[in-house]
Amino acid sequence: ARLQNNPGQAGMLPFVSLGSGLGLSGTSIDQQFSNGTVIRRDGVQVNTANASLGASWTLFDGMRMFVMRDRLQALENLGEQRVFAETVRITTSTRLAFHGAAREQAVLAYMQKQLALSKALAELADQRSLTGTAAAVEAMRAHTAAQAWEAQVAQQAGRLSEAREALAFEMAVPADRLPESLDYDTLLPPQSALENWTSAINRNPDMQAVKINYELAALQVREWESQRWPQLRTGTGFNYNTNRNSDGFFLVNQSYGFNGSLNLSWLRLRSR
Repeated sequence: ARLQNNPGQAGMLPFVSLGSGLGLSGTSIDQQFSNGTVIRRDGVQVNTANASLGASWTLFDGMRMFVMRDRLQALENLGEQRVFAETVRITTSTRLAFHGAAREQAVLAYMQKQLALSKALAELADQRSLTGTAAAVEAMRAHTAAQAWEAQVAQQAGRLSEAREALAFEMAVPADRLPESLDYDTLLPPQSALENWTSAINRNPDMQAVKINYELAALQVREWESQRWPQLRTGTGFNYNTNRNSDGFFLVNQSYGFNGSLNLSWLRLRSR
């Protein structure tokens, strides 16, 4: 879209054409003149050559060329918003994957602390049971709680591993290249989060794309309306033509020179 956004695509620059041709033919001629001369020949060679160089320039087309330039600029802006939207999608998915892995890591750290505490309580219950200050059933309950925390820690470690794999997939890197610790420090205060959210909505690429599409629709209407106005075009060129005949009345017929034109047209449109 950026490459197409130029004055030439909008029709603001002259249109230049170059052409040439060569021809060789063998013919039979039969020429009779009023003075009684008669020419009859077979296998007459006729060589032709021509060349032309022309340029045409639209001077006025109802401002259509300016509308097309605005449309090309809008298409370029739309392309940028599409790239931005894809960037936002990738960034958002990566950020969500990071938040997910950081959350699982925080939960695992909490469970590991609970496991350490439950093991300490189990050891304390064993000592109390040995000294006779507590019943053996309390030590059994403490060990059961510790075993339950061990199972939860193992399950949580598996969930963390899956979350790290998902994050590595979004970042397109091996999971072993991720840092061991993921800092969960991206939370914002409510006011800052609201301001960032409002700013993000105003810069949302999908919303910007909708605005640009609305602008493109309005430009298409303007482009159609520009056809109601007269169109003024100018042109100039150089033409060269030669015809060589091996026999006949004209042995060489040659013409060349410059030409110019100014064309005014008006297409009257009637809408229903």
